[in-house]
Amino acid sequence: MDEEKVTVVEAPVKSGRQMWTERLHEMYPDKEGNYDDDDVFYAALDEYDQERGKQIEDYKQSNKKLADLFLSNPEAGAFLSALMEGSDVMTAIGESFGDYFETALGDPEAKAKYDEGIRLRREREKEMEDIQARQQENAEKNAETVESFIAEKGLDEKGRKAFEDFISELVDRVFLFDLDRDTLERLWRAMNYDRDVAEARSIGEKKGRNAKIEMEKKSIVTDGTPNLSEESRGTPAPIASKVKIRKSIWD
Repeated sequence: MDEEKVTVVEAPVKSGRQMWTERLHEMYPDKEGNYDDDDVFYAALDEYDQERGKQIEDYKQSNKKLADLFLSNPEAGAFLSALMEGSDVMTAIGESFGDYFETALGDPEAKAKYDEGIRLRREREKEMEDIQARQQENAEKNAETVESFIAEKGLDEKGRKAFEDFISELVDRVFLFDLDRDTLERLWRAMNYDRDVAEARSIGEKKGRNAKIEMEKKSIVTDGTPNLSEESRGTPAPIASKVKIRKSIWD
Protein backbone atom coordinates (compact mmCIF):
# COMPACT_ATOMS: atom_id res chain seq x y z
CA MET A 1 0.00 0.00 0.00
CA ASP A 2 1.43 3.35 -1.01
CA GLU A 3 2.17 5.76 1.77
CA GLU A 4 0.00 8.84 1.74
CA LYS A 5 1.85 12.00 1.02
CA VAL A 6 1.31 14.71 3.59
CA THR A 7 1.75 18.26 2.41
CA VAL A 8 2.99 20.54 5.14
CA VAL A 9 2.03 24.15 4.60
CA GLU A 10 4.31 26.44 6.49
CA ALA A 11 2.86 29.64 7.85
CA PRO A 12 4.22 32.73 6.12
CA VAL A 13 6.99 34.41 8.04
CA LYS A 14 5.87 37.78 9.32
CA SER A 15 8.14 40.75 8.92
CA GLY A 16 9.28 42.71 11.93
CA ARG A 17 6.95 45.55 10.99
CA GLN A 18 3.96 43.20 10.74
CA MET A 19 4.67 41.79 14.21
CA TRP A 20 5.03 45.27 15.68
CA THR A 21 1.85 46.43 13.94
CA GLU A 22 -0.12 43.55 15.51
CA ARG A 23 1.36 44.32 18.93
CA LEU A 24 0.51 48.02 18.62
CA HIS A 25 -3.07 47.18 17.61
CA GLU A 26 -3.38 45.06 20.77
CA MET A 27 -1.88 47.74 23.02
CA TYR A 28 -3.72 50.71 21.50
CA PRO A 29 -7.01 49.35 20.10
CA ASP A 30 -8.60 52.83 20.04
CA LYS A 31 -5.74 54.69 18.41
CA GLU A 32 -6.77 56.30 15.16
CA GLY A 33 -4.69 56.10 12.01
CA ASN A 34 -3.23 53.47 9.73
CA TYR A 35 0.00 51.83 10.81
CA ASP A 36 0.95 51.48 7.15
CA ASP A 37 1.64 55.21 7.37
CA ASP A 38 5.22 55.68 8.59
CA ASP A 39 4.35 58.76 10.67
CA VAL A 40 1.55 56.91 12.51
CA PHE A 41 3.65 53.75 12.92
CA TYR A 42 6.74 55.44 14.34
CA ALA A 43 4.70 57.80 16.53
CA ALA A 44 3.06 54.73 18.12
CA LEU A 45 6.45 53.07 18.54
CA ASP A 46 7.77 56.19 20.25
CA GLU A 47 4.77 56.25 22.60
CA TYR A 48 5.30 52.56 23.38
CA ASP A 49 9.00 53.19 24.04
CA GLN A 50 8.24 56.06 26.41
CA GLU A 51 5.71 53.97 28.34
CA ARG A 52 8.17 51.09 28.61
CA GLY A 53 10.85 53.48 29.81
CA LYS A 54 8.50 54.83 32.48
CA GLN A 55 7.63 51.30 33.62
CA ILE A 56 11.30 50.31 33.82
CA GLU A 57 12.09 53.44 35.82
CA ASP A 58 9.19 52.66 38.20
CA TYR A 59 10.56 49.13 38.65
CA LYS A 60 14.01 50.53 39.39
CA GLN A 61 12.60 52.87 42.02
CA SER A 62 10.59 50.06 43.62
CA ASN A 63 13.63 47.79 43.71
CA LYS A 64 15.68 50.57 45.26
CA LYS A 65 13.07 51.07 47.98
CA LEU A 66 13.09 47.34 48.74
CA ALA A 67 16.88 47.25 48.80
CA ASP A 68 16.97 50.21 51.20
CA LEU A 69 14.35 48.52 53.39
CA PHE A 70 16.31 45.27 53.55
CA LEU A 71 19.51 47.12 54.41
CA SER A 72 17.86 49.07 57.24
CA ASN A 73 15.77 46.10 58.45
CA PRO A 74 17.40 42.78 57.54
CA GLU A 75 14.74 40.85 59.47
CA ALA A 76 12.06 42.14 57.09
CA GLY A 77 14.21 41.11 54.14
CA ALA A 78 14.67 37.63 55.57
CA PHE A 79 10.92 37.36 56.20
CA LEU A 80 10.00 38.25 52.61
CA SER A 81 12.67 35.93 51.24
CA ALA A 82 11.27 33.06 53.31
CA LEU A 83 7.75 33.74 52.00
CA MET A 84 9.01 33.81 48.41
CA GLU A 85 10.64 30.44 48.96
CA GLY A 86 7.29 29.00 50.03
CA SER A 87 7.59 29.12 53.80
CA ASP A 88 4.46 29.32 55.99
CA VAL A 89 3.83 32.82 57.37
CA MET A 90 4.13 31.85 61.04
CA THR A 91 7.24 29.79 60.34
CA ALA A 92 8.75 32.71 58.43
CA ILE A 93 7.99 35.05 61.33
CA GLY A 94 9.69 32.74 63.81
CA GLU A 95 12.64 32.12 61.52
CA SER A 96 13.17 35.77 60.61
CA PHE A 97 12.38 37.61 63.83
CA GLY A 98 12.92 34.87 66.43
CA ASP A 99 12.94 35.92 70.06
CA TYR A 100 13.03 39.57 68.99
CA PHE A 101 9.31 39.42 68.20
CA GLU A 102 8.33 38.04 71.63
CA THR A 103 10.65 40.43 73.43
CA ALA A 104 9.23 43.41 71.55
CA LEU A 105 5.67 42.48 72.57
CA GLY A 106 6.75 42.61 76.21
CA ASP A 107 7.65 46.26 75.84
CA PRO A 108 4.62 48.60 76.37
CA GLU A 109 5.66 50.98 73.60
CA ALA A 110 6.28 48.17 71.13
CA LYS A 111 3.00 46.51 72.17
CA ALA A 112 1.12 49.77 71.51
CA LYS A 113 2.62 49.96 68.01
CA TYR A 114 1.67 46.34 67.41
CA ASP A 115 -1.92 46.99 68.56
CA GLU A 116 -2.09 50.01 66.23
CA GLY A 117 -1.01 47.80 63.35
CA ILE A 118 -3.75 45.30 64.20
CA ARG A 119 -6.31 48.12 64.29
CA LEU A 120 -5.21 49.41 60.87
CA ARG A 121 -5.32 45.91 59.46
CA ARG A 122 -8.89 45.37 60.66
CA GLU A 123 -9.96 48.73 59.26
CA ARG A 124 -8.45 47.84 55.90
CA GLU A 125 -10.17 44.45 55.92
CA LYS A 126 -13.49 46.11 56.77
CA GLU A 127 -13.08 48.59 53.92
CA MET A 128 -12.26 45.78 51.51
CA GLU A 129 -15.32 43.80 52.66
CA ASP A 130 -17.51 46.86 52.09
CA ILE A 131 -16.08 47.38 48.62
CA GLN A 132 -16.59 43.73 47.70
CA ALA A 133 -20.17 43.86 48.99
CA ARG A 134 -20.90 46.94 46.88
CA GLN A 135 -19.27 45.32 43.85
CA GLN A 136 -21.47 42.26 44.22
CA GLU A 137 -24.58 44.37 44.72
CA ASN A 138 -23.86 46.50 41.64
CA ALA A 139 -22.99 43.44 39.56
CA GLU A 140 -26.35 41.84 40.35
CA LYS A 141 -28.25 45.11 39.85
CA ASN A 142 -26.70 45.80 36.45
CA ALA A 143 -26.44 42.23 35.13
CA GLU A 144 -29.50 42.55 32.89
CA THR A 145 -28.34 45.94 31.56
CA VAL A 146 -24.91 44.56 30.72
CA GLU A 147 -26.34 41.55 28.90
CA SER A 148 -28.77 43.66 26.88
CA PHE A 149 -25.96 46.08 25.98
CA ILE A 150 -23.74 43.21 24.79
CA ALA A 151 -26.62 41.82 22.72
CA GLU A 152 -27.45 45.26 21.29
CA LYS A 153 -23.86 45.70 20.10
CA GLY A 154 -23.85 42.23 18.58
CA LEU A 155 -20.71 41.13 20.40
CA ASP A 156 -19.64 37.50 20.24
CA GLU A 157 -17.55 35.87 22.98
CA LYS A 158 -14.33 37.27 21.54
CA GLY A 159 -15.79 40.76 21.29
CA ARG A 160 -17.23 40.53 24.79
CA LYS A 161 -13.86 39.46 26.19
CA ALA A 162 -12.11 42.33 24.39
CA PHE A 163 -14.66 44.81 25.79
CA GLU A 164 -14.27 43.45 29.33
CA ASP A 165 -10.47 43.60 29.05
CA PHE A 166 -10.68 47.19 27.79
CA ILE A 167 -12.84 48.26 30.73
CA SER A 168 -10.70 46.44 33.31
CA GLU A 169 -7.47 47.85 31.92
CA LEU A 170 -8.85 51.40 31.80
CA VAL A 171 -10.29 51.20 35.34
CA ASP A 172 -7.01 49.83 36.68
CA ARG A 173 -5.06 52.68 35.11
CA VAL A 174 -7.41 55.31 36.52
CA PHE A 175 -7.39 53.66 39.96
CA LEU A 176 -3.58 53.64 40.00
CA PHE A 177 -3.36 57.16 38.49
CA ASP A 178 -1.41 55.67 35.57
CA LEU A 179 -2.60 58.53 33.37
CA ASP A 180 -0.46 58.20 30.27
CA ARG A 181 -1.33 59.93 27.00
CA ASP A 182 -3.45 57.07 25.69
CA THR A 183 -5.53 56.88 28.89
CA LEU A 184 -6.07 60.64 28.93
CA GLU A 185 -7.22 60.55 25.29
CA ARG A 186 -9.76 57.83 26.10
CA LEU A 187 -11.14 59.77 29.05
CA TRP A 188 -11.23 63.01 27.06
CA ARG A 189 -13.22 61.40 24.25
CA ALA A 190 -15.62 59.90 26.78
CA MET A 191 -16.13 63.24 28.56
CA ASN A 192 -16.72 65.16 25.31
CA TYR A 193 -18.68 62.47 23.45
CA ASP A 194 -22.09 64.20 23.74
CA ARG A 195 -20.65 67.57 22.73
CA ASP A 196 -18.78 66.12 19.74
CA VAL A 197 -21.86 64.23 18.55
CA ALA A 198 -23.99 67.40 18.90
CA GLU A 199 -21.44 69.44 16.95
CA ALA A 200 -21.24 66.81 14.20
CA ARG A 201 -25.04 66.69 14.00
CA SER A 202 -25.23 70.49 13.85
CA ILE A 203 -22.65 70.64 11.06
CA GLY A 204 -24.49 67.92 9.14
CA GLU A 205 -27.82 69.70 9.50
CA LYS A 206 -26.31 73.00 8.37
CA LYS A 207 -24.78 71.40 5.29
CA GLY A 208 -28.10 69.71 4.57
CA ARG A 209 -29.98 73.03 4.78
CA ASN A 210 -27.47 74.76 2.52
CA ALA A 211 -27.69 71.96 -0.03
CA LYS A 212 -31.50 72.15 0.07
CA ILE A 213 -31.42 75.91 -0.49
CA GLU A 214 -29.13 75.51 -3.47
CA MET A 215 -31.42 72.86 -4.95
CA GLU A 216 -34.45 75.12 -4.46
CA LYS A 217 -32.67 78.02 -6.16
CA LYS A 218 -31.92 75.89 -9.20
CA SER A 219 -35.51 74.61 -9.40
CA ILE A 220 -37.24 78.03 -9.28
CA VAL A 221 -39.18 78.81 -12.54
CA THR A 222 -38.79 82.45 -13.50
CA ASP A 223 -41.95 84.57 -13.43
CA GLY A 224 -40.46 87.47 -15.32
CA THR A 225 -38.50 88.95 -12.44
CA PRO A 226 -34.74 89.23 -12.90
CA ASN A 227 -32.87 85.98 -12.30
CA LEU A 228 -30.47 87.06 -9.58
CA SER A 229 -28.29 84.03 -9.93
CA GLU A 230 -27.73 84.74 -13.62
CA GLU A 231 -27.17 88.46 -13.17
CA SER A 232 -24.74 87.88 -10.35
CA ARG A 233 -22.69 85.83 -12.80
CA GLY A 234 -22.70 88.69 -15.32
CA THR A 235 -24.96 86.90 -17.81
CA PRO A 236 -28.28 88.83 -17.83
CA ALA A 237 -31.20 87.37 -19.72
CA PRO A 238 -31.94 88.99 -23.10
CA ILE A 239 -34.05 92.19 -22.84
CA ALA A 240 -36.46 91.08 -25.54
CA SER A 241 -37.41 87.98 -23.62
CA LYS A 242 -37.97 90.04 -20.48
CA VAL A 243 -40.29 92.45 -22.28
CA LYS A 244 -42.25 89.64 -23.83
CA ILE A 245 -42.72 87.89 -20.50
CA ARG A 246 -43.83 91.08 -18.74
CA LYS A 247 -46.24 91.93 -21.55
CA SER A 248 -47.82 88.54 -21.30
CA ILE A 249 -48.58 89.17 -17.66
CA TRP A 250 -50.84 92.12 -18.51
CA ASP A 251 -52.47 90.54 -21.54
